[in-house]
Amino acid sequence: MAVKTIWFSNDEDQYTVDDCPSIKYFSVAQDLKLEKRPIRQRYKLLLQDYMRFVQARKASLKSEDVSLLDQMLVLRFNNLINQVEDDIRQGKMLSQLLAITDSGIRKAADRFSREYKKLLMARENLGYIPKMNQEKVDDNYKVLIAELRKKVFAPVLNLFSWDPADLPESIELTDEEKLLLSGNAGITLPQLYNLIVGYLRSQNINAKVDLADNKLINVSLLNENDQAQEQTF
Repeated sequence: MAVKTIWFSNDEDQYTVDDCPSIKYFSVAQDLKLEKRPIRQRYKLLLQDYMRFVQARKASLKSEDVSLLDQMLVLRFNNLINQVEDDIRQGKMLSQLLAITDSGIRKAADRFSREYKKLLMARENLGYIPKMNQEKVDDNYKVLIAELRKKVFAPVLNLFSWDPADLPESIELTDEEKLLLSGNAGITLPQLYNLIVGYLRSQNINAKVDLADNKLINVSLLNENDQAQEQTF
């Protein structure tokens, strides 16, 4: 049985709905074309596309549609943040890098940028992310996403199946998490040590990692009484 496919373009104001044997939400050629544009333009088009789509379909959108659109929007927005990470580390504001004009999103982006810079510097200097830095980044990221949702989903905020001020249900893995989970054999021992420590700290896992004589000798998970459960390598 055919299902309806919703198409929307960065270059056209008109949207069409066709019958198609499978659901397709984007064009690879279109995404490739968009990725070649300056990042400020990509951010502007990202908001325009989703706002126009939501406005055009607000009468027919269902809660599950909004959830899917939200995941797509957050994924693409996170990709923009990842691409300017080095600039944020150097002290530039996300609002400046993306030319954010909405006052609510701009203020939230600036607060997020300041805390994200501190996190990046801590990770670089310490080899792991302190819990306090991670919590502040998470809190400010939550506000930033909430402001983005308020702008994009204004006509259908009531259709969210959760509080739209909450963190996204699905957040893309960090580069460290991807590498840690990939089993990459080319990683060095110091890199593995830093990744394990950083990952455990970012997940708020109370643990101790020992590195001695160029060997990772144990990873100790600590219980409430700080008694180590050791795994020796």
